Amino acid sequence: MPMRITFCLPQFAEHNLRLQPWLTVYRIVLGLISRGHRIDVITDGTQLNNIAGIHIHTVPNLRGTSSKHIIHLLEAISPDCVVASITPLSLATASWYKVLKRYRSIAFLSYAFYHAEYIINAFPYLNNRERWEYGRHLFVPRYLWVNRLTNLFNGVICQSMHTKCVMEDSTGSDISVYNIPPGIDLDMWPAIKDRKSNNNNDTELLYVGKASAIRGFPIVLDAISRVLGPHIRLKVLARGADERALSNIKTEIDRRNIRDRVDVQGGWLILDELRRELQSATAVLLPFVLVPSELPVSVMEAIACGTPVIVSDIDGLPEAAGDAGLVVPSGKAGALASAIEKIDRNRDLLESLRSACLKIRKDMPSWDAQSKCWEEILTN
Repeated sequence: MPMRITFCLPQFAEHNLRLQPWLTVYRIVLGLISRGHRIDVITDGTQLNNIAGIHIHTVPNLRGTSSKHIIHLLEAISPDCVVASITPLSLATASWYKVLKRYRSIAFLSYAFYHAEYIINAFPYLNNRERWEYGRHLFVPRYLWVNRLTNLFNGVICQSMHTKCVMEDSTGSDISVYNIPPGIDLDMWPAIKDRKSNNNNDTELLYVGKASAIRGFPIVLDAISRVLGPHIRLKVLARGADERALSNIKTEIDRRNIRDRVDVQGGWLILDELRRELQSATAVLLPFVLVPSELPVSVMEAIACGTPVIVSDIDGLPEAAGDAGLVVPSGKAGALASAIEKIDRNRDLLESLRSACLKIRKDMPSWDAQSKCWEEILTN
């Protein structure tokens, strides 16, 4: 039976829909709409127009200062179910959450609930804004956010088994926790099954995404400076980087004396270009220090293209990589350099990782399948 479902998600805007966590919500919502459900989104994003049949309502922000506005919208919409993106801080401070007891309400963990150890270890690699953005959650006592979560929500959806275990350890059996990984359009990310080594046997590494410390970009540069051999090269697709940002990136590259082995491209790639880069790389580097969106789909996209990954040992990255990647300690440039050298020197290992990519690809869920998983939870 069709239902009216409302999502409350910060910064839901058209320019973010290729990125996590907005990508997941967008694709899940499209699936729900295709099966007859009415979808409303309450957001503080700048997108004012409705997107693909989604009814969008904007508020100044989703914090407590806009509580009256949000409550008024929810009362006007009168949804059968509400999905709210939560963090420890929002659970402690957003007073509009209290109205969620009137509805069937599901919490969506777009942000991994880190233990203090993770954030403390990441601090040296974060800028001041990121230190505040992530560190402030540590000031919320666990008993407080657990109490509000279990009292106001009927269930929790996360995207990795790691986070599911963290939530279950924190909440015990007081709330149901569901793990629904992101989906993928496999037709958009075809694998090259019979990949030939390039003529000069170079090891072509790829970094994709914003060139930021939180994503481990300085660690990537430090690792490249430690590996030997001009045949080990790095291509950086610095998402959204303008001329000023590119200049800063090149300064960091020059400081490490690796300009002859690193190519940098800024701006935004069209899909065909990104696909070609993923398909031609020897390995994709994803050494996150913290993962802002719990499980970035870039891991799945690289593996779907048949390209192994090197990831850090946090959040859902190791489970997403599986046998198709190597896992290194977060924040350790030396360990990343060793993993790169291992792939470079051991071509049997590389072929094994590529074979694993194709096996994992076969079991990757579609967005439609994952949307049905969401639907089952939201409508029951």
